[in-house]
Amino acid sequence: MQRDKTGNTASHVAGKQVGATVATLALIRHACRAHSAFRLADVVKDTGLNRSTAFNILRTLVQEGILRFDAESKVYVLTDYLPRLVRGMDESVSDRIAHVHEGMAHVAQLYGINVAHWVVRGDFLILAAVAKSNRDITLTEAEGKTVPLLYGAAGRAVAAARSLPDEELARLMAMLGDDSAAALARLKEDIRRAQSRGWADDGASLQPSVKAVAAAIHDENGRVEGACATLVLNGQFSAEDEEAIALALRRAAQST
Repeated sequence: MQRDKTGNTASHVAGKQVGATVATLALIRHACRAHSAFRLADVVKDTGLNRSTAFNILRTLVQEGILRFDAESKVYVLTDYLPRLVRGMDESVSDRIAHVHEGMAHVAQLYGINVAHWVVRGDFLILAAVAKSNRDITLTEAEGKTVPLLYGAAGRAVAAARSLPDEELARLMAMLGDDSAAALARLKEDIRRAQSRGWADDGASLQPSVKAVAAAIHDENGRVEGACATLVLNGQFSAEDEEAIALALRRAAQST
């Protein structure tokens, strides 16, 4: 029986393609390449699919948990469903993430802050979910936001948990637009402090008036897969309360 280089039989290689499957894969490839939130118009332009077909596939992928849709900003973002599926996702993984989100929600309500779940994807962090407090005014970032891996406290928590070598830190630091020796030295000090405490802060590196704290999330095999993080105004909490928040985030990140 004739086979191609990947081991497929000739009957499968030469058979008629299913249009809906081809269209769905084209859309998923677009989502994977986007590295950020995207709109229906982006999909139509990139894939050549007609608007109605693209919309119906997007809606189905949202229903299946592969994409998340933000109704306010009208954008889609790829969730971490596919990477987990490729790794052999089972119910225990799904339950673990659900417990992490429950922990995040508890922290959000207890302290009146929004808590973000950042997911590592290559050299980037993607904001996969936000647990919102019941306060009218809180600091937050939009789901689907994509940033370089070392961004803020979440990036420092991930780097600390991964124990990245200096050359890798320098490479990733360049993605933030500042690869100076001074910036790298500050980053390494932040990481050392995060390793000793078990949680990270960004030292108000993003904005002088805002501080972020975060704790790394590990998968079922101990690999670092992301971080729980929150933003607070400088002076909003005492140093003791900030540490209490950080430790609560660490407990949420370790939820089982």
